[in-house]
Amino acid sequence: MMLLVMRHGEAVSQASSDFERPLTHRGKQQVVDNFNKFLNRQKPLPDLIFTSPLVRARQTTDLILDSSGIHVEPEISDKLVPEGRVDDVLQLLATNADSNVCLLVSHQPLVSYLVHCLTDVEVFLETSMIVGIQTELFEPHCGEVKWHINDYS
Repeated sequence: MMLLVMRHGEAVSQASSDFERPLTHRGKQQVVDNFNKFLNRQKPLPDLIFTSPLVRARQTTDLILDSSGIHVEPEISDKLVPEGRVDDVLQLLATNADSNVCLLVSHQPLVSYLVHCLTDVEVFLETSMIVGIQTELFEPHCGEVKWHINDYS
């Protein structure tokens, strides 16, 4: 499977709660631009999408769906919140291992921990950054980073 680990786009710094922080105008542009770069690089398209329930991640996912023509109903998972546990995410992915391309939209620090756990590569995912990982097993040290897209650091 090709696993696409993506951090949400840039969000406003203040809101009534962290859960409610929406994307900024720049954040929306980041998401569309970086995902279009992915589309120019990779086929097939994601056939499975997981997203965090936080507003900025759901908006990121919606922008991807609206701008790309991907027709997949995203699954919202509480396991993808910023303080989520990598082991829980690996278990979620393992139960869906028959997918060809899975997009996972989440937050720091979880996305960086996940990439490191699967590949031993230490990376800090900036907003809207996408890391492509090839893996057949969702266990530590079983994946390989194939590429990353980050034009907004």
